[in-house]
Amino acid sequence: MMENFNDKDIIEWINNKQYSNLVFLNDQWLDSDNKWYLGFYYFFQLQRGRNTKAIIKEVVLRYGDNSSAYLYLAQTAKKIYNSFYNNHIPIGFCREAVKMNPSNSEAHWILYTISRDVNSFIKAIELEYRIENYEQISAWLNEHYRHHYNDFSRLTHETWFFLRSILQNSKIETNNEILIWAFFNLDEVESCLRLVDDSKHVDFEIIKTYYDNNLINKKLAIEKLYYWEIDKLLEGDDKNIYIEYVKEAKKNKSNPTHAVLIQKAFKAKVYEDIEHYYKEVKKSDSFFIHRSSGLYFLLAQLELGQTLDENEVDFFHRNFDSLDDESKLLYQVLKFKLNLQKVKETTIEGFFLENFAPYQAAQKIINQPKIIEHYLYDSLKEELYQLKVNWYSEYNKRQLDGLKTKLLNVDMTDDDFQYLHHFGIECHEYNFVIKSVVEYHQHTAPSISSYNCIGVCYERKGDIEMAFKYYNLALKLMQSQQEFNYIIISNYIYAAKRLPQIKLPDDELHKLCNLFNIELTNQFTWDIFLTRPTRHNCLFKYTSFSMNTIDSLLNKYFYLAEKEQLNDPIELPDIETVDDDTLIASNYRLCSLTNNNNSMLMWSHYAQEHQGIMIEYWFGGEFPSGVGIGKVSYSDGLKRSKEKAFYTFNQYLLTKNSDWEYEDEVRIFSNQTDKVNFELFDYPNININNINACVSSITLGYKFPFDKRELIFNIVSMINSNRKEYEPLVKLREAYIDDENKFSLKYRDLLD
Repeated sequence: MMENFNDKDIIEWINNKQYSNLVFLNDQWLDSDNKWYLGFYYFFQLQRGRNTKAIIKEVVLRYGDNSSAYLYLAQTAKKIYNSFYNNHIPIGFCREAVKMNPSNSEAHWILYTISRDVNSFIKAIELEYRIENYEQISAWLNEHYRHHYNDFSRLTHETWFFLRSILQNSKIETNNEILIWAFFNLDEVESCLRLVDDSKHVDFEIIKTYYDNNLINKKLAIEKLYYWEIDKLLEGDDKNIYIEYVKEAKKNKSNPTHAVLIQKAFKAKVYEDIEHYYKEVKKSDSFFIHRSSGLYFLLAQLELGQTLDENEVDFFHRNFDSLDDESKLLYQVLKFKLNLQKVKETTIEGFFLENFAPYQAAQKIINQPKIIEHYLYDSLKEELYQLKVNWYSEYNKRQLDGLKTKLLNVDMTDDDFQYLHHFGIECHEYNFVIKSVVEYHQHTAPSISSYNCIGVCYERKGDIEMAFKYYNLALKLMQSQQEFNYIIISNYIYAAKRLPQIKLPDDELHKLCNLFNIELTNQFTWDIFLTRPTRHNCLFKYTSFSMNTIDSLLNKYFYLAEKEQLNDPIELPDIETVDDDTLIASNYRLCSLTNNNNSMLMWSHYAQEHQGIMIEYWFGGEFPSGVGIGKVSYSDGLKRSKEKAFYTFNQYLLTKNSDWEYEDEVRIFSNQTDKVNFELFDYPNININNINACVSSITLGYKFPFDKRELIFNIVSMINSNRKEYEPLVKLREAYIDDENKFSLKYRDLLD
């Protein structure tokens, strides 16, 4: 009997590499009625580095030709890898489909919708127009897909003429958005204005151009924009900006928010309205804690000559700075305790403590350097810790009671059983959990986690022999399913070490320790928070222009330095807990990158006193096994020392003293290799032993030697000559001292 699984679950398992959940595809990929199972199976095998030729052959057989087959795989990839940072995967398959059949219009269209490549948009429309498939063109143009004007802004005059002729064909239905762009770029003002007048919203660039040239009035310009675009249109005209925000607020109760209205009213000097907004929101929303709004409210009262709200004054005056240093610290302690009291007096069902504002405030206070040095620090830290223990003790008990009720009502899912066992362990109900898992095994095959769950219970009870028995079962199942987990490995080794009668062979222990470090490293994967929002997926490296740097650029690799090669004398510290007992290897190496692309200090420290270069790398997100990436956190030195026994791996590899915070560092690390190659992945032809990355730009220091310029130009030209036509070229820039500010750098292009 075939099992049916939700596509959403399968996609999640593929993305999370939970391969044991996907074994059913081995039997169903050929015969399932679900059209996506074939594609899911392909990517399941591709991620594992397995041979996919037979699957490709079946896809071609099913869809008729190679191009259609790769288009199907592109559509499958689009379902699986649907985030902006991994959309290069479906893009690669689309490009392969187009390469196999340049007349595959659907492949061109899907490539456009994923990559925003306007040339693919033009090609798809052109192909369908040739065969007079007006219905398909209309369907595409009216899809719920947002076209971006900036993507089209570089089209040639001839292309705009071509688009206009198609869009004006009476047999094609369109919402006129792109036709407005065509008229605008062809400078057909009257035709464009007629469509602007009939449209609800028009792109800001068009409205701004016509408004600046007095072709439309302010009223019409504002009507055609979203309210948040009005700031750019009326920049500096604070009163009229505020008026428009008020109009929008009357139409939409949720946006703009009261906080935004208060800010705009203050800028427009309409102080009377601020008091109204502030009191209104405080009355309607008891959780309103927007600090700046309170300050705006007090400032507005001052401007109006009103008596200040004593409660608000009391709140903000808690931070007054007329106290001596010790009194300030004690006052911080008082605030800390008041916040803890608020937490203790609050019980919110299902509420995570870390999201609770008073708890966050207490943590912020206790992390202040002066508080860390204070003699009360240890007791305050213990109090905060005990509060957390008590909070989650109650939280876990509520969760467990709820799941027990579901169990009695026979209303449990597989996930519910996992949560039941998790919360049972957290509540120290070990016998209940053991009994429950054993009963669960009577109707469901044991899993790695269920065996481990029993092992944990026996270990917590002090029965290490039984714990080792189940940890061993979990380990064997893990090895057979090839779904490795560092927690399973560590539980097994630690239990074995506590049993005198168990002696693990040295070669087995070495292999397990190595696998532990690989899987621990694999937990540190790429995510969108590693880079700044304005520079998606890009990181920078300041470096000297040396033979090693040239070699790494031409041969495309990141060099991972060992401890002795690092600039900070206390990098990769000899923490006592990094030893055989922790299983964490002491031979980790790392490559330092940064989010800070304009730092005088970093140019000086790392780039030969501005004679070196800064390399910008783009990352797709894929990293080989055994190579991790993580953002460095910065902490006071004393705090690091006090907490060195906790969070050992992070303290060892991903923490630096606060002095280095300006670096905003991100690290690639591994204990398996001293260098890792990178390439720009072009699906389906990829090497999973490489990082998916490429050099995006190179910036020369403002003191970069003139006699080396020809060499760097040749290097960039060599890299670009090896790029495919659809791959971005490396940009070459140079730094220079800003004439208006001699203490800052600016950058300008040398090659485009």
